[in-house]
Amino acid sequence: MSTQPNTKGYEPHEVLILVRSDRRQIFSSVLREALQAASIPVVAATSDTGPLDQPEARQLLALLQLGANPADHLAWRTLLQLRPNHLGKKAITAVYELAREKGIGFSEALGHIEASPNLVPRFGAQLAREVKGIREVIAPLAALKDAEEGGEMRSEYLLGQIRKLATNVIQNDQERQDALAFIQKVVETTGTETLEDLVQSLSASSEDIEQELEQGKVNIFTMHKAKGLTANAVFVVAAEDEHIPFRESEEEINNDRRLLYVSLTRAKHHLFITYCQERTDAQQHSGRNAGEKRRTLTRFLSDGPISPVSWKEFSKSHVENRRE
Repeated sequence: MSTQPNTKGYEPHEVLILVRSDRRQIFSSVLREALQAASIPVVAATSDTGPLDQPEARQLLALLQLGANPADHLAWRTLLQLRPNHLGKKAITAVYELAREKGIGFSEALGHIEASPNLVPRFGAQLAREVKGIREVIAPLAALKDAEEGGEMRSEYLLGQIRKLATNVIQNDQERQDALAFIQKVVETTGTETLEDLVQSLSASSEDIEQELEQGKVNIFTMHKAKGLTANAVFVVAAEDEHIPFRESEEEINNDRRLLYVSLTRAKHHLFITYCQERTDAQQHSGRNAGEKRRTLTRFLSDGPISPVSWKEFSKSHVENRRE
């Protein structure tokens, strides 16, 4: 389904491909291989996980959360779970039991254990050492709070301090660069200059941060990441009812209807919508009716003004138009 076939070529970055979801890259991997085989540069940004979802990056986020709020229970628990401290579920459960016994919060219970390890006979000493170690790691973040209170905080200073912390926390160079690039983008997008505001922004969905097209390449995105993007030619692929709507609840149906509408409006000049009548291999096990080969066009377009044509018909029409 499309407008009239395009007889004018576009640069790769003027082409945007959108897909509803791309778990395990089942769609983007096929598209990427086909484009690369045709010597067309391509990049895919369809992962459901973000740069702060990796274990060490999650530690960095939790440390920033503690810097903004030392009583952040979830941040403490995240660090106890992710740091290489040999503390398991039983140790964390023991902290919760102490908290319930004393009628206090998780972070307060950790403070009690730090002061009196014998409160938790089996794990107390190890927990106390871990809490002390975490406090030492977040101590430099106190300088950020002091700068805020003194009116000295600026985004560059904030990012500089976070870079120092990330160097000690994230060992993998690429993961560290990705995490810092994302944090910097959040700072630039939101204009935040305080640690507390930054933590709130980072805790929000990454979908709220607008993406950018990579120059010189065809860009593949999920529909959720298309916010703010436009391109001369847009391909909406896998537009099947088994994917759009992704779930059958009334709320999901309405959300996906809006999501598809926004995706269609990303096109400046040419819009192409594709779907399969049959899915095989890994793609057969995607969507609501996973395992079934038969697929149909999404209900949101089935009564549209343009009738679908097969790829053979479209290709033939495209060739004839070019000859003219």
